[in-house]
Amino acid sequence: MIFQIDNGTVALKKGNDFWNEVKQQDKVYGDLSTGQLDWNSDMGEEVIFD
Repeated sequence: MIFQIDNGTVALKKGNDFWNEVKQQDKVYGDLSTGQLDWNSDMGEEVIFD
């Protein structure tokens, strides 16, 4: 959704499709997806509440 403000008037416009945006960014920046997430060896070591 795109909000466009012009002289105190707000117009809402349909934005680009999310997945089309992702595909366009893949073309510019490369594919950042991975087959498997690497959580590293410290996975689960976080202490949030004592």
